Amino acid sequence: MQIPSYQKGPKTILIILALVAFAAWTQRNGFEWGTVQLASPSTITVTGMADGSQINKKASFSATITAKNTDKETAVKELTTETNILIEQIKSLGIEEKDIKTQSLNVYEIREPEHFDDEVTPLMQMQEIETSEFYYPGEPEKTIKKWQASNTLSITINDASAEKTSEMADMLINSGATNVYGPNFQAGNTADLEKELLEQAMKNAEEKAEILLKNSKQKIKRIIQVNEGYNSYPTNYKYAMPMMAGMDMAESIQVEPGSQDVTKTVTVIFEIR
Repeated sequence: MQIPSYQKGPKTILIILALVAFAAWTQRNGFEWGTVQLASPSTITVTGMADGSQINKKASFSATITAKNTDKETAVKELTTETNILIEQIKSLGIEEKDIKTQSLNVYEIREPEHFDDEVTPLMQMQEIETSEFYYPGEPEKTIKKWQASNTLSITINDASAEKTSEMADMLINSGATNVYGPNFQAGNTADLEKELLEQAMKNAEEKAEILLKNSKQKIKRIIQVNEGYNSYPTNYKYAMPMMAGMDMAESIQVEPGSQDVTKTVTVIFEIR
């Protein structure tokens, strides 16, 4: 016959009371059960590194158009005309409109000595200044008010081969631009190169760890932690000399894109056994 469950009640209560009494006794007598601790794994920390380079694929130029006139509106119109001509010349070399940007636009008043003529060369102007009694010290006795308007364009070449960059440099220098700067080279997208270098850096870290453990009985068990280090991009730019545009060039300027270095570093913690 099965004993009804309510008849087990007193036995259960006695067991609970006994456990409570035992716990109180151990505490009163200073008995400690202790704690369970897992041993920390043996580890080794190593830094891996990989270097690479990528040919510069982007180049940028800046070119400034300047117009002067005694009438402000006329100066602005002349600037607009010259700027539009230059933009069309840039586009004719395969540059898209999105890669041509107005960097700065300025319109301001200037004063020039009345006897200065736009056709007079800088050397002739210097000679006039030296022989003019009224020019120094102080300002000229007679000046004329003019308006000067300037527009600086930024041009980006996304496929900056040596041939295309040199062609752009020649065109800008022989255009109506008063100042030309560039090219400034950049590597562009280095994502694929960075992935490859990360793999090489991890391999380098593992090789270093194996060398350090070579004379011991321990071996690499697994990777516990990986931290990517600092990415270094030493600049390796090549510049065409800034110069006044419109100069006679005996030979075409040859521009070389060069390359840019990329470094990847990883710090790896290996568990060893």
